[in-house]
Amino acid sequence: MNTEKFITVYQNATSKDLEAMEQHLLDGVHSLTSKESEDPESVEQTITELKLEIYYIQTLLYGTTTIMFPRDFQKKIHPAIYNVTQWIYSKDDKVLVSIVGGGLGINGDGIRTFEMWDFRDDEPKGYLLEDEINEHLKNNPFLNTNSNTNQNEN
Repeated sequence: MNTEKFITVYQNATSKDLEAMEQHLLDGVHSLTSKESEDPESVEQTITELKLEIYYIQTLLYGTTTIMFPRDFQKKIHPAIYNVTQWIYSKDDKVLVSIVGGGLGINGDGIRTFEMWDFRDDEPKGYLLEDEINEHLKNNPFLNTNSNTNQNEN
């Protein structure tokens, strides 16, 4: 995430300022998603940019946690796919990251390569090595607390 443009804007902001701006940006996202637009691609780009700014503010307000695979994951047999091992990272009974391996139709053998789904991504990523998974997790930490964004996206 490119945060350079946000650093200057928010470097002297108080917690109260950050909370007010977070709510203002959330309201803006809600307003954009509730309207029809003649240019949906432009609206989607604006929403993406607003969400990046919201996430930056939330990291300042709440801090972040970087997780590691397999250390922070619960390992189990996949409940729906035969012969597949699954590792889950969840918070508040919601799966945030699911990593699978082995079995037919899975893009990883579960020993050396894995398929990872992160709820923040559009598609799962396949045939990842453990180091590649941990690099993704390092570059995409989780907020420490439930923020307004997480509550509104339920």
